[in-house]
Amino acid sequence: MQRVVIIGGGVVGSSTAYHLTRHPAFTGSVTVIERDPSYTRASSALSASSIRVQFSTPLNIALSQFGLDFIKAAETDLAVDGQGPLLGLREPGYLYAVPDSGLDILAENHAVQTQAGGDVALLTPEALKQRFPWLNTHGIATGSLGLSGEGWFNGPGLHMAIRAKAIAQGARFVKAAATGYTRGNGRITGVVLEDGSEIPADQVVNAAGGWAWQVAEWGGIELPIRPRARQVFTFACRAELPGFPLLIDPSGIWVRPEGNLYLTGFCPGEGDPDPYGGPLVID
Repeated sequence: MQRVVIIGGGVVGSSTAYHLTRHPAFTGSVTVIERDPSYTRASSALSASSIRVQFSTPLNIALSQFGLDFIKAAETDLAVDGQGPLLGLREPGYLYAVPDSGLDILAENHAVQTQAGGDVALLTPEALKQRFPWLNTHGIATGSLGLSGEGWFNGPGLHMAIRAKAIAQGARFVKAAATGYTRGNGRITGVVLEDGSEIPADQVVNAAGGWAWQVAEWGGIELPIRPRARQVFTFACRAELPGFPLLIDPSGIWVRPEGNLYLTGFCPGEGDPDPYGGPLVID
């Protein structure tokens, strides 16, 4: 019997536990180690919880298409004791507003997206103005709008539903901090906890999110990924803006509705600081 230990109980770790315990060919045990079940600093709790197909690679598009189907079936598939999650999925689409300098890349991405089954339209400034009368189209050469399959949902609710279903299917969640591995015969044989105890393992899954690089280091693996600090702000708008999608303007600022407010943020460019200290250099 395979003993699988998952380090990290966020949405990735919980999803791994859920899919393992539901697979008919899996007969082992699943233990998930999570140091903070409140998920205060976890990406699963802090995400803007949006989903899109407007990527530049078929693999990312396929992952999002699978994810959307999963979300739509969650009320039934993730039900526990007859009670399924209500995730409030909305599909107003993503709108990428692009200046002249981005037209070639946009056209290349659009070809990939449509070939992969994405329902995406390229709209002129005039068509954008007709669809979104409140939109200032100055400096916009084209808009790429997801007509379906893109939007946002209750991300923390989905996480908790996957976690609860995994537990109902037999996964065990342990509140503890992992600190390293035990080894034998040239392989990892267990996960060491902060109190010095050990959880035996035949397979270990690194699902530590922003801390995955540290967990990888315990096994002698250099993972060239580091977390980045992001801030999301809320604001109100007096005017009514009907049909508002998740809008990404030419500056890179994004904004989407959330109830009676709006969420907004920005992804910095080069020089983005490492919250663990110092710039990250990847050769």
